Amino acid sequence: MMMRPAYALVTAARNEGQYIRNTLQSVVEQTLPPKVWVIVSDGSTDRTDDIVREYMAGSGFIRLVRIDNRAERDFSSKVFALHAGYNDVTDLAVDYVGFIDADVALPGNYYEQLLARFAAHPRLGLAGGAIVEERNGSWELRFADSLKDVGGQMPLFRRRCYDDIGGFLPLPWGGEDAAANVSARRAGWDVRVFTELQVRHYRPTGTAGMSVYGARLRDGKEDYFLGYHPLFEIGKAVHRILEPPYVSGCILRLCGYFWPWLKGETPMVDEDFVRHVRGQQMRRLFAMTSGRSAM
Repeated sequence: MMMRPAYALVTAARNEGQYIRNTLQSVVEQTLPPKVWVIVSDGSTDRTDDIVREYMAGSGFIRLVRIDNRAERDFSSKVFALHAGYNDVTDLAVDYVGFIDADVALPGNYYEQLLARFAAHPRLGLAGGAIVEERNGSWELRFADSLKDVGGQMPLFRRRCYDDIGGFLPLPWGGEDAAANVSARRAGWDVRVFTELQVRHYRPTGTAGMSVYGARLRDGKEDYFLGYHPLFEIGKAVHRILEPPYVSGCILRLCGYFWPWLKGETPMVDEDFVRHVRGQQMRRLFAMTSGRSAM
């Protein structure tokens, strides 16, 4: 018999007691479960750890790792927690590694389907499903997603691809998932989103620990420090003007982007990365203005 492919999962969780049960249930019910799932509780003070322990007893593959040593927190904290989880699986014989947020729920055959696609496409390095969020009583594709880049909520990497790009970049304003997509392509790997695999996202995008207004301001800062082109950022803000909080969100995104520019701050990625991503973005901007693409 052909051996089924093995994969490991890593989750960074901080005070996810409201949502993590959905995530846990959806993983333990997978038709192809992981070899190991490391859940890193990053200083949680709610019931997150207790809920994880409930599922540990019956699964046989869940590990809980607790870290409490970061006094100052920013959006890079999640990446440091993911690194801690990945370090816990580096000695395992797995060809794939996935990262899953603690506020999503996966289709029951999510990993079986993704691994079949990896097997069929040897240059596929990074893949994932499409995010859906609840809106007006139904689950719909997240507003303005391009469906070209795999979201940070549930990516699955071929392990060689993940090691090629050096893992996620710890960026203070977030964007490690966007950087991973760019880096995977730069390294010669294919990146695919499979829209038929729909992943439910329970928390409004980008609002962990902040209001939707703070999230839009942070979005602009994230894009600036990733080296995004200013024309692309303006187009992106205008394109998302129908996303809550609408016009104010558009203004806040642009303020978040241009304020560090006015202060003379520089992107937190290397110049080659900036040149690559800006070249891609100008092509996408042209496609968007032609009515052929989202941003």
